[in-house]
Amino acid sequence: MWLIVLEAMAALAVLLFLVWWTMFSGRRNGEPVVDEPQADEDGPDGGTASTDEGAERGGHTKLKG
Repeated sequence: MWLIVLEAMAALAVLLFLVWWTMFSGRRNGEPVVDEPQADEDGPDGGTASTDEGAERGGHTKLKG
């Protein structure tokens, strides 16, 4: 009986270690700083958004073929 409990505790320790490792072992200096592009007057609210912009945001694109 004690062997089953010991094995379960070891499995739990491995699981907790893997969760900790994936959550807290990121980049050394944190996330890189990304400059956001400035919103133009003709942005999404202006009505003249480019087709490339829509594709970047998950819009529908036509595929060749």
